[in-house]
Amino acid sequence: MTEMPLAYGYMRAPDDADDKEIERIEQQLYDYAALADLEMVGVYCEQSDVLAPHRFVEVLERESIRHVIVPSLPQISDHPAIQVVIVQLIQFSAGARLHDASRFMEQDDEA
Repeated sequence: MTEMPLAYGYMRAPDDADDKEIERIEQQLYDYAALADLEMVGVYCEQSDVLAPHRFVEVLERESIRHVIVPSLPQISDHPAIQVVIVQLIQFSAGARLHDASRFMEQDDEA
């Protein structure tokens, strides 16, 4: 039996975020992982309006996780430059592959 690669979800939950919406997004990340044949270890959630993706990269490196699933880059940050920084940190610093679940989530929302 082949082990599935491990993955972490990464999302942002601003202080004013609705708990039900956060739970819905987390579940969609887990659903995406199952469809992509990845074993979800957990979801790292930025809990404030200030992002600190370097802390998440430290987790990825420490746990040797090579797959990261995000709901979408705009969900993490609306600013394109910040999106680029996050992608580079995940891909180059942590050596992980970034999976954007936004297409999957859009299809799920239409159902």
